[in-house]
Amino acid sequence: MNFQNKIFAIIMLFIFISCSSDDAVEQAEEPDLTSCDFTSYRYYYHEQQELGEMDEEFIVLGIRNEFTDEEIASFVSSFDEFDQTYEYTLRGDEYFPWNELPIKFSSSKTCEEITYLMSQLREYSIISYTHFAFQTDDCTGMDWEPLGERCILSYDNTFFVKVFDKDDLTDLNEMMEETKTVIFEQFSSLPEWFVLKTTEDSPRDALAMAVYFYESGLFDLTDFSFTHYGVE
Repeated sequence: MNFQNKIFAIIMLFIFISCSSDDAVEQAEEPDLTSCDFTSYRYYYHEQQELGEMDEEFIVLGIRNEFTDEEIASFVSSFDEFDQTYEYTLRGDEYFPWNELPIKFSSSKTCEEITYLMSQLREYSIISYTHFAFQTDDCTGMDWEPLGERCILSYDNTFFVKVFDKDDLTDLNEMMEETKTVIFEQFSSLPEWFVLKTTEDSPRDALAMAVYFYESGLFDLTDFSFTHYGVE
């Protein structure tokens, strides 16, 4: 092979590698819409209980409480996926280091689309957690007060675990290490019960973690804290 042919072959090789690399980048940037992370049930006193159907128009965001209303509004307005005509209501509680914000999509989304979008939202420092919403016909609050014409059911990032033996927390500690969860609170009057909290490194949300802990067979009971949100 003469010199010119060698140069031509090298140039063509670089073009091929460059095109292959570009294709790989394009593939890497395409959203993964093959995964659905929705958990539809819990275990309530050893019985599996269905919680309802996924709401295709709403999710709930946990917003870190150090962010101002203006910063939250700016964040929401930066996403075309959110309905910018919807009047958002921030829910706060001094007991928790986060606020909650039911978010309405600009159009209905599949479970796979919501799963992907929530995974992207969790990359932002303003977000503490992102959770699915359930459809519900119950539009009353904790004190039976009416919440509106339409409601959703969702949850925060805590869940409850009852150990078999309060003096042996080996299984609890090992499971927390595996799932990257932490103890949020322990009830002094009920020493077998622990409130755990998911972290940014936890593989799933609080509802899925409650189910996972129970299905491990290592704990007596688990549950999660759910809330009704008036959204219309």
